[in-house]
Amino acid sequence: MSESSETSRRSSRRLAIKTATATALGREPPLSHGAKGTPSNLAQLKPIHRYLCGKCRHIMKTSKVIQSHLSHSGAATRTKEKEAEETFKHYRKFQGVVQSASRGCHLCSLLHRNSYSPRNSSYVCVITDDPPYRGKITIKRKTDNMGGIKFYSFWRTNQPGPNGNLRSFGTDSDETLSRASNWLSTCLKTHQMCKVNTRDNRFRPRRLLKLSVNDARLVIRLCITKDILSEIQYLTLSYCWGKGNHLQLTQATQETFIKCIPVECLPQTLLDAVAITARLGYEYIWVDALCIIQDWGEDKQLDLESMGEVYRNSVCTIAALRAKNSGEGCFASRNPLPWNEYRVREQSCLSFQQDGDVTGPDTYDPRRPPLHTRAWVVQERALSPRTLFFGSEMIFWECIRSRASEYEPQMEDLWDAGGKQLLDGSPGALGENGMKNVFRSLLDGCKNKSYSAWKDYWRKLVRDYTSCQMSYDSDKWRAISGLATEVQRQSGKKLIYGLWKDHLLDELLWTAPEPGKRLEMKETRETQAPSWSWISIHATIEWLPFYEENSESNFEWTATVTLPATSLLESPPAENSIIVEAPLLSFSEIFPRTEDQSSDHAFSLDIVKDKKPNVSSLYFNPDTEEPSDDSCNYALQLIRYTGAYEGRDDRMEYDGLVVRPVDNSYTTWSRVGYYNAIWDLSDFEDSKLAPRYLGVKKKIILI
Repeated sequence: MSESSETSRRSSRRLAIKTATATALGREPPLSHGAKGTPSNLAQLKPIHRYLCGKCRHIMKTSKVIQSHLSHSGAATRTKEKEAEETFKHYRKFQGVVQSASRGCHLCSLLHRNSYSPRNSSYVCVITDDPPYRGKITIKRKTDNMGGIKFYSFWRTNQPGPNGNLRSFGTDSDETLSRASNWLSTCLKTHQMCKVNTRDNRFRPRRLLKLSVNDARLVIRLCITKDILSEIQYLTLSYCWGKGNHLQLTQATQETFIKCIPVECLPQTLLDAVAITARLGYEYIWVDALCIIQDWGEDKQLDLESMGEVYRNSVCTIAALRAKNSGEGCFASRNPLPWNEYRVREQSCLSFQQDGDVTGPDTYDPRRPPLHTRAWVVQERALSPRTLFFGSEMIFWECIRSRASEYEPQMEDLWDAGGKQLLDGSPGALGENGMKNVFRSLLDGCKNKSYSAWKDYWRKLVRDYTSCQMSYDSDKWRAISGLATEVQRQSGKKLIYGLWKDHLLDELLWTAPEPGKRLEMKETRETQAPSWSWISIHATIEWLPFYEENSESNFEWTATVTLPATSLLESPPAENSIIVEAPLLSFSEIFPRTEDQSSDHAFSLDIVKDKKPNVSSLYFNPDTEEPSDDSCNYALQLIRYTGAYEGRDDRMEYDGLVVRPVDNSYTTWSRVGYYNAIWDLSDFEDSKLAPRYLGVKKKIILI
């Protein structure tokens, strides 16, 4: 079939599926831009993009700062002036701004979008001028800054360029889906690096949903892919299930689903995903709830183990970013005016623009999207070559090479065509530019076969993953195993309960900044994680960079780790113990306790008084919130180093694990946390008698 014929066929399918989906929901089908009576498009509102309510017109006319910006000479003169500030009364309550925005006032729409004042609160508008070109209108409640909008004065050849120019009132519009289709088409045609992410083109999920239209009816049925002889291109869905009963594939419903899945029974998110799939021109989509038999343990395990490949080999993943559960849907309504700059005149030298952050896929707490609080999604996002996010205000695009949004629709390349990174290569910087970039950089580092080249990227993934929630403790390893399998394949190294076998000493120094809870996992051998593995607890995990091997610090490993012989077989090991030989001392030997010791696990000279500690300070970070008796805690020293603090050699630091004996034999121990101790010569009056924590090496079994 020719490319033009395929394009025509997909266009016909989009129109048919749009009508059929609307019919299934019992509502009028959405119309194209400019159609008469269309409530969900802004085409007829073009003349009021510069509409202002009376309150905003008054500010525009009477503000000396704004009027100065409207003058070319004023813009030039302000370069020598100090910052100006004006205060204006606006609506009596912020609720007035909300109502004015809904009536179409452009400035009120901008203020509403970028301010977070409670609706029933009083406020004032404060206009500030930052010479020579920039100013701000800020909403203030008493002395609190509650957000606002920025404006720019342009003169000579400087003209502000429009950003997304959003016009539709919802992300289900033709405008939005057309933009998504363009991003997808551009990536498929021109991004070679996004194609190589698909490792096995012959892979296909065991089951898929097939979409079709029959007599203006939307028909969805389950198909067994081994029975399909032709090539299959499919999309995947990433979403939050939420609580409650869900339509699921079971042994009892499989035969019915193969004939037809009742559209009216689909949760809104799944129905929206079906519509998006068809409107993008595709016939197949994979959805876990309807493609994995949920009540057949052995069969379900097979599908869970291959989930990484399912996402890795899909054309694109549809991500329901805003939905907390499967009933909330992918699509969202919106006021498009805040995403369009306001110009006082058509050829104006004064432009007002939104000044707030866009809530997108890389937004973290406290505005983190619901989807990205779900642990399974880290793997789904990293492995998918392309992801189309449906957010609360707009859609976002992410592929390996580029990113975009409706507000900034031009695809921004993060890598050039030759595979050279265009951004700062640090894991932190990449974390702000997409999970796919972190994963790509991780795999690139694996090619060097150097642990130090890629360990920080792996730790970035682990940190993001462990900051998320999961419904079942037994999924702790399953939900990241697809990523782990690929990293092991690329690096040639092996993981033991989430830690790299060849670098266990370094890997053991993980910590939980906020104590979590111990997981109870009894289903399989793989999930019975030992206390020394981060898989054993539910908490955000990170590795603190107290030292760097290539820095000026003089450090030495003071411990050795040995695996029991039985654990040298297949991964995961048959036994969950390791043998550690290292300096071991009780907390009371390192730092004497006092009656007024605080409960924050921080010991310092300020509270020791007449005691004689071995170090200046001792910090204990417990893994869990379980009650801890410090008199039973021991410090297992793994590393010590000098020079980390301003290059001083009279200051030494020690890092290691806080452990506790399991029984009275003092042979078998369990991990309970992480510690850092500091010895500083200046803290002790007599340098000759200044003690320091060294200790005698002992061999223990850590389980």
